[in-house]
Amino acid sequence: MTSEKLTILCDFRNMIISSWTFEKLTKEEKDRLLNKILTTENVQLQEVLKGKRSHCWAILQNIYSSYLIALDYNPTTWRREENESEVF
Repeated sequence: MTSEKLTILCDFRNMIISSWTFEKLTKEEKDRLLNKILTTENVQLQEVLKGKRSHCWAILQNIYSSYLIALDYNPTTWRREENESEVF
């Protein structure tokens, strides 16, 4: 993986870690995402991460969105605590 692609991946991982959806993931889900999917050792990720920064970012966003969808992500009620109010 080139240094440019590595920088893009690191930036994306940092953005994800600071997101509210990441906070809602379990420890196992976070570990799987960061250490198995969004990692430099993931050969499949290395093969698809091509093009300019915006293209790579879109690829990574699609991967993260797919991961959340597999976890039954719903933007309005996903893993909301009982004491949390709806945010609109």
